[in-house]
Amino acid sequence: MPLSSFTPPNLTPGGSLADWSDGEIVRVIREGTDRNGHLSTMMSILDFSSISDDDIYSIIAFI
Repeated sequence: MPLSSFTPPNLTPGGSLADWSDGEIVRVIREGTDRNGHLSTMMSILDFSSISDDDIYSIIAFI
């Protein structure tokens, strides 16, 4: 029996990132912090700080 459920955020252009700049999205992916510098609940606990710029911009282009 699950103790809780998790629904990931909507990362499409109509979702919560609709008014974020590419730089803010890069920051949340790399550092796990939101646009105000607070820890973001939308990111995984995995470390993405060493992901390449090309990979990050490919992710952003997909969003």
